[in-house]
Amino acid sequence: MRWSRSLGLGLVLLLAACTGTQEPQVPALLALGGGAEVRFIKASSLQQRNPEVVATWETPGLLDLAYAPGRLFLLFSDRVEAYDTGGFSEASVPQSLAATQALPSCTKGYLRLGENRLLIACPDLPEAYTWPLTGGELARVNLTGLGPSARLALGPGDRLAYATPSALGHRNLDGSDPKEKGVSTALPPKDLVHDRDSGGLWALYGGTFESRLFRLDRDLNLSDQGFQNPYTALALGRSALVALGRGFQVMNAQGNPIGEPQSPAIPYQAGLVAPDGYLYLAQEGALETWDLLSTPLLRTSTVPLTGFSPKAVAFIPVQ
Repeated sequence: MRWSRSLGLGLVLLLAACTGTQEPQVPALLALGGGAEVRFIKASSLQQRNPEVVATWETPGLLDLAYAPGRLFLLFSDRVEAYDTGGFSEASVPQSLAATQALPSCTKGYLRLGENRLLIACPDLPEAYTWPLTGGELARVNLTGLGPSARLALGPGDRLAYATPSALGHRNLDGSDPKEKGVSTALPPKDLVHDRDSGGLWALYGGTFESRLFRLDRDLNLSDQGFQNPYTALALGRSALVALGRGFQVMNAQGNPIGEPQSPAIPYQAGLVAPDGYLYLAQEGALETWDLLSTPLLRTSTVPLTGFSPKAVAFIPVQ
């Protein structure tokens, strides 16, 4: 029997209401990507407030990273690389390049994972490509009608999901069969994620002083809510949806806020809702770990990252 995320979260929160996350931790690494390096930290060491850096890769010009089972993808302005993670452990991170694909100038690019494909978005061109997660050739995505301000992701069935200044929806990669709804906001799109459990899309629109979250469900029903905080990114996991930027807000599977906005003075650059029940938030020079299963929400550690400013975070289970 497969739980929905809302039912699973409700039961887990009930069981963990006072004690927080007490489950035995799955061996895992946290990969933090910045402009010139990727640092791999033993995940359990963060909860123990004793961070253990397992390895550091030099990656000049790194734009983004993403993890799919068996592969770690790194994006640069002129290429995308895939590394085999089969040999990763809590003690060793071999840098085993499995495949690489050349790109045109993709200086503002980002990655989004789908079910079977990786999306490489290059809004400065604008262009986008997909790459099979198991390897193969890049395929160009038809972006007709979508301007450079659109935020892209892979939606249901690896269709192209998009959030534009006027619409939220998804369509086939060749541009056919659009399913969309118009959005009413003067705020520009900032981020877009696909909820595989529900089949819906979450789109974040934001400005200098406020932000707005739209939800397009499987039946194309559109709902939204506003925040008096300038959030710029979304982090989605089985245990929560989090809007982050200047501070952060934790929400349940329906997008309802859980508790009050947190740390409104801190500018967060990247976030990850991990399978271990923790929220990892990166800011310039520091990484915070929050226990999502505690009531109230509990920050378990703040780790200094001297001279390092992560822009992307990935959770990698290992042997």
